[in-house]
Amino acid sequence: MVTADKSALTHKAVAGYHKYTVPFKVDLNSYEKRRVKLFEYKDIPIQNSYIARMNNPLYLMGERSSSVNRELQISNLDRELPSGVVRIYTKDDEEPLLLGETNIANTPKKSPIILKVGKDFDTKVTQKVISRKDTNLRFNVTIAYTLTNHSDEDKFITVEIPFNKKSDSKVISKEKYSFTKGNLLTFHLQVKANSKQSFRAKFITKRR
Repeated sequence: MVTADKSALTHKAVAGYHKYTVPFKVDLNSYEKRRVKLFEYKDIPIQNSYIARMNNPLYLMGERSSSVNRELQISNLDRELPSGVVRIYTKDDEEPLLLGETNIANTPKKSPIILKVGKDFDTKVTQKVISRKDTNLRFNVTIAYTLTNHSDEDKFITVEIPFNKKSDSKVISKEKYSFTKGNLLTFHLQVKANSKQSFRAKFITKRR
């Protein structure tokens, strides 16, 4: 893929659509791609997120490890973005390194954009059943969650646990939590560099 060394595209909003015009001629050979700069930003505020999605605790047996996904969130861009593939790069001694790719939809300006980088190899979360006291009518299970950070920097890790909370259901934990996206029990924990952090949660709910 070749980067065009030309001026940027021009943009115009037309009847609810966005029209981009290439202000120069582009010659393409067979099977060739040419990359054209849409616009350029510097010093964009980016928020790093580390998110681990757990198994449903009501059906968990034994012990399982889950990977931690890294996401980048960009907010308040003053330009809309067309749908397409966003590639995420970093630099190592001025050498560009591809971290990941994300498909985005048509996005209005000032809307948050979430870019999925991929799995964070230095972190993981282990979920282990500590006790089960299920009956024919109710689930009653206690799970231990252990967050491991092998990197040399502190990381805030979000743990998302699917749990369909009913009016008489209970979640008991010493750690603070909230419900996000409807039925995701969500914990936010800071894990120091090269360390582990654990917490427990008890889940009680009807079977039906």
